[in-house]
Amino acid sequence: MILKNKAIVIKSFPYGDTSLISRLILNDGNKISLLIKGATSMKSNKGALFQPLNLIDIDYYHKDNRDIQIYKEGTLINGFMDLRKSFDCIKYSLCMIDIIDKTLAKHSNESIIFNLLYDSLNRLDNNNKKIVFIYFLLLYTHYSGYSITKINYQNNIIDFSNNFKYNSLEELIKNYDHNYIIKEIIYTIGLNINEIKNVKSLKFIN
Repeated sequence: MILKNKAIVIKSFPYGDTSLISRLILNDGNKISLLIKGATSMKSNKGALFQPLNLIDIDYYHKDNRDIQIYKEGTLINGFMDLRKSFDCIKYSLCMIDIIDKTLAKHSNESIIFNLLYDSLNRLDNNNKKIVFIYFLLLYTHYSGYSITKINYQNNIIDFSNNFKYNSLEELIKNYDHNYIIKEIIYTIGLNINEIKNVKSLKFIN
């Protein structure tokens, strides 16, 4: 059957002579792998559509017993071109999708994760990038089934329990060392999600 979804491209890589396989997070929160035939041929513009971070509208042929679905057609909704002009924006945005790729269950059925990623990407360009990343990490873990409500900070406690809204969080931590907070949150995530160690892009953060 043919399904239609909005999706954010996580990663794409060559397959065969002219095809791509792309991993996507759909707007319903599920992750899929998609085969795009002929994407890298000289006459095709499909490859550009499946660049990481692109928000796209796709139609694809779906079978429940198939691990890789087949692309039919699609259009670009948002290429986040402003983010691509800044190394810091690219760094944090690619780390977000890498975390989703490595730690989110394939069949999560959580549209809220897709919405969080889209919201965080939209915030990156005009806000403190490290605070946006902290916001993403806190809500991602919260929506994944557990919440990081407190961390130790230089013999004090930062309490996030009532500060999961962006503006509240920004006010709470504006005078703290954001690198330290990120490090503590990642450590705490590792206690609950072992797969976080596979997120290689984290080494470029801080």
